[in-house]
Order: sequence, then structure tokens, then C-alpha cells
Amino acid sequence: SYLIQQNLLRKVQFPIIRDNLIFKFIDINFSRQQCRISVTPLTDATTPTAPYEGFRSSAIPAKDIKGKTVKLGSNYTLLDFWGTWCKPCIAIIPELVDIHQRYPKLNLVSVAVEGSMDDLPKLKKLTKELNMDWTHVCQLHGDTATVASSFDVSSFPTTIIIDPDGKIIYRGSGSNSTDKLKAKLREICGE
Repeated sequence: SYLIQQNLLRKVQFPIIRDNLIFKFIDINFSRQQCRISVTPLTDATTPTAPYEGFRSSAIPAKDIKGKTVKLGSNYTLLDFWGTWCKPCIAIIPELVDIHQRYPKLNLVSVAVEGSMDDLPKLKKLTKELNMDWTHVCQLHGDTATVASSFDVSSFPTTIIIDPDGKIIYRGSGSNSTDKLKAKLREICGE
């Protein structure tokens, strides 16, 4: 009742994981201040899909700038959401180049969110100039069927690490999160 009175359930858009249990709010009726709660044990098979840490990643609905379908690899995947217009994003590219060289088995995918497809030549030029020799996706800002919308990305840069089983194990935003990103990579990939 407290959750409904405070309108907190309006903000719950995905299941909540707590203490190895999955809580889902079903049949929310705000006028009657009622809802049902489904509780399921958390296992690899029951982990829900949501764009946040602890949840299973959705598929990556995109083709790279060469026209190939982007897939999660059998190793860890690092998604980097950025834009050619974003100065903090460009500032961390040397860090990403270093990460790419240090962890060659890491599947690195940069998703450039641009204003128009007219920005594609600028994107290709920039990726070459900055030695970004990994997979690149270019999608339009505001398009609802993009990787950025699938992962609920609204600030740039945002980085996400997905483990080989498809679970999101890290999510960070802003140029000041690179130290946390590097620490997570050291933890999972070794040094």
C-alpha cells in the first residue's frame, strides 16, 4: 500500500532482484491501490532481461558501419555509447584504445548516437584517426529501435560490460567512470 500511495510503482518498469529473488509487480491498479507481486527464485534460467547490472542483456539490434550484424561474442563484451559531437566521449577514446590493446579477447563495440546519417563520414574518419580498430555502430538519436534505447542510455559516454552468459555485470556513465571500468576489467580479465 505504501508503494502505491507514494506512486513509487509508476517508476518500476522492470523486475527487482533482491536476496536471490525476483519481484515483479503485476496488475497494478492505482485507483484501488492494489497490485499483485510475483516472487520467483533467481537462477540463470529465470534472470529477466533488463538494461541494468544483474539482469540479462537484450540482443543488440544493429548492424555495424560495414553492414555486418552485431552479436554478443563468446567472451566478455564492452559496449561504449558515444557520439562524435560529445567531447567527454572523445576524451576517453585513448583509454578505450588502451583497453582494446590490453584485452584482445574483449569484444569491444562502440555505438555512436548521431544526429543524422550525414555524420557517418565524420564517424569513419574519426575512428580511423583515433585508431579505433574495433566494431562500430552508427544510429540516430531519437530513433526508438536502437541499441541505445534497448539499453536505456540517455547520457554519454556510457559503458556496459556483458559477460559470456549474456548478463550485464557493469554499467557506468560519464568520463569519470573509466577508473571503475578499468578496475572491473582487471577483476574479470586479469592483468
